[in-house]
Amino acid sequence: MEALRGWIEEYSDNHHHPVNKRIHLLCIPLLYLGTIGLLTSIPHHFIDKIFPDAVRYFSHFGSIAVIVVLVYYLNFSVLLFFGMLIKSAIILWIVYQIEYNQSLPLWLISLLIFGAGLAGQFIGHRFEGTKPSFLMNVWFLFISPAWLLCNIYRKIGIKC
Repeated sequence: MEALRGWIEEYSDNHHHPVNKRIHLLCIPLLYLGTIGLLTSIPHHFIDKIFPDAVRYFSHFGSIAVIVVLVYYLNFSVLLFFGMLIKSAIILWIVYQIEYNQSLPLWLISLLIFGAGLAGQFIGHRFEGTKPSFLMNVWFLFISPAWLLCNIYRKIGIKC
């Protein structure tokens, strides 16, 4: 957990302005949703054959990415793991709803969502006066959800 704590503290160094923090509260989940939606859009017919029928819908690259993210967070903290598990389940449900209830293709909607999240990050960092952290180190794309969860946990009185 110490390694992750160091990453979160470094990420926090570029996120002090209250407007930027509020924008990140929305944009980090949008980026995660857009990413999972885009990954889900990749053709995955060969993966379908690996999984049983009961979970066939979730046999795609988006789910594989979620599993990797969950294992990553479990490596650091059970608390962060459970937060990401809940968030990821909601994201997968939203991706499912978009894919099966919209006339536009999932990849297009996901790209628009990702673009909105990215645009929001840049707007937030205009208030902050810094560049988005992931431009300095792409690893911060993986750290930002942990940073967000830790901020949410602190607000409700849970030590991250």
